[in-house]
Amino acid sequence: MFDKNTQKELKDQYKTLLIDVWGSDNHMVDYCAKKAEVVFKTEKGFFCEVEKQGIKKDFCFGYSLSSRDMDDYDRANNMAQHVENSLDYFRKENLKKLNDCINFYSDTRNELYFQNHYINQKNNILKNVVSFKYWNEPKDIFNKEFKEFTPVSNEDRELIVAAYKKELELFTKRLETYIKRYGLSKVHAWSYWQDE
Repeated sequence: MFDKNTQKELKDQYKTLLIDVWGSDNHMVDYCAKKAEVVFKTEKGFFCEVEKQGIKKDFCFGYSLSSRDMDDYDRANNMAQHVENSLDYFRKENLKKLNDCINFYSDTRNELYFQNHYINQKNNILKNVVSFKYWNEPKDIFNKEFKEFTPVSNEDRELIVAAYKKELELFTKRLETYIKRYGLSKVHAWSYWQDE
């Protein structure tokens, strides 16, 4: 499913489904299609995407300041300096989001659901993967108010994880190409006073 030819075919189908959402707004159709780096079709026939990752080059660190304690200020400034000189930190921070998603979706204790991707979509085929793990409201409130939540099967969970692993592979290649070209020359790190 994640080979080049299959991805091209799935992305073409995905773009056609985006026309159902955005109609004649070609700019939005193209924008949404372009940001979908990995597209997959689930067991239930839903189309999902893994969004193309951007390379994070800006890092900021907050500090609190008091007349008795300057350690937080020093910590934040030391981190800002460290970021501008550490390829390992740069790699780790850029890959963190995808690694976190893979770990979260792999954990079967986390209940996953498919939800309509766009509010104004006419079809019920374009979906996002969501979880209620961090919501304060009980799940039954959402089930009463929103009918579009569909539980993710074990097979689809494996497919979701595989899609994120594919994006991790693609993004790692892009990140390494970027590093070879620019190194850390475009990294910008700073500290800021977070007390107001």
